Amino acid sequence: MDTNTKTIRIWEDVKINVRIKLSALWISLMLFYIYADILGFYTPGNIESVVAGEIGGVQITEGFLFMMAMWMAVPSVMVFLSLTLKANVNRWVNILVSIVSIVVLGATFFVGEFSARYTFQALLEGVLIALIVWYAWKWPKVVGIVLMSAVGYWLHQRRRAGLESMHQKEKTHESNFAHKIRTTG
Repeated sequence: MDTNTKTIRIWEDVKINVRIKLSALWISLMLFYIYADILGFYTPGNIESVVAGEIGGVQITEGFLFMMAMWMAVPSVMVFLSLTLKANVNRWVNILVSIVSIVVLGATFFVGEFSARYTFQALLEGVLIALIVWYAWKWPKVVGIVLMSAVGYWLHQRRRAGLESMHQKEKTHESNFAHKIRTTG
């Protein structure tokens, strides 16, 4: 036994597909939306305000609730789309939806009251959305190389030789036919 050998344990580092990263970021964003809304109920007076039909100075109507339901569906749908859309479409959908999300997040600063909690949550939401844009923008490209197997190459050459041979036979046949016409005519 060699006394100079030493066993080294190295942490396994698996490359995570960009689709999974994007999907995980949308899940994180969705959960953070829920967490932020739940924490908002702990702010004194918020529950009473919601019961009275107002939140952050905005009247709670059926239209408002429908718009919020549609907006909260976006991350849920993006979790699935990030895993299933074709790469080029996936990349652009993630970038465009994220840009719209940043605009909506920015617009929320003009509604309601500011607090350290809300500012922190909005900044974290912004970071998550920025990461979505970053990963979608930096989507890895794959270099496509077409390799022809030996059998494929052989078949290609045979096919090509066969076409050339057939073409040559047609020329010979046409030449012989023209010769017969000249000599008999």
